[in-house]
Amino acid sequence: CAGTGTCTVNVNQAKTVTATFTQQSGNNLTVNVGEGGSVTVSTGYGMSCGPSATCSYDFPLGTWVLVSASATAGWSFNGWDFTPNSSTCEGQTSDCNFQLSQVTSLVANFTRTSFFISGSAGTCGAHITAGSVSTYSAPDGTYTLSGVSAGTYSVVAQKDGCTFSPSSRSVTVGPDATGKNFTATCTLVDASLVGWWKGDEGAGTTAGDASNYGNCGSLVNHTGWTPSGHTGGALTFDGNDDYVSVPSSASLSPTAGLTVAAWVKLNDTVASVGPIVAKQNAAT
Repeated sequence: CAGTGTCTVNVNQAKTVTATFTQQSGNNLTVNVGEGGSVTVSTGYGMSCGPSATCSYDFPLGTWVLVSASATAGWSFNGWDFTPNSSTCEGQTSDCNFQLSQVTSLVANFTRTSFFISGSAGTCGAHITAGSVSTYSAPDGTYTLSGVSAGTYSVVAQKDGCTFSPSSRSVTVGPDATGKNFTATCTLVDASLVGWWKGDEGAGTTAGDASNYGNCGSLVNHTGWTPSGHTGGALTFDGNDDYVSVPSSASLSPTAGLTVAAWVKLNDTVASVGPIVAKQNAAT
């Protein structure tokens, strides 16, 4: 007999038959990791695969392999799929230690658990809520509610002096929900008041403009919030590089005089105080 096929031996005298086996080489293990996490493959030291990757390993058959899955934020690990389906770890959601007895393909399954809702509030500085998740609309009026679990929510926009149409939106997430827009109708508090930054939002990265001229600002660097302001909340600055940036607009470029007032509390005694409010040409 010769070759790798079946051999029939006629035992009509003393004979010796030798079967020779060669260790199979090549990519004996393939790990497929989709979006949502990564897998650590270890045979004594760990190698990372993913997210969104296919990794091949030339481990010899007979090797013991330990695989561990780690989901990224907003995702969960749902278990292993083996091909051929010969592992006791099939569908298991914990670490898997298996012996590589044949060429194997392994899939790590991840499922998304949180989504986002986005749209326009029709004005900046509006408080947008969906269940327990909330945010404030940006200076351009757009908003994004992140970390929303799958389900149906009533999305509501609120801002002093403004009414919104519709008053609420029923939104189902899972997948993401985009284009959930509102139209804002705001009543001017005082036509001569072109900027009123209360600083009482308490969260987010937008300083809303209560004058209804839409001159909202963006918090820069480490600018934060405190509930202990002069009237309600306030903005906090570290005195180093924090500030609120308000885009230029026609309402903030008067041809006549301009009056500026601010409540400021210093936490430290300093020899000199820099400008509280400044207006400049960004190009220079």
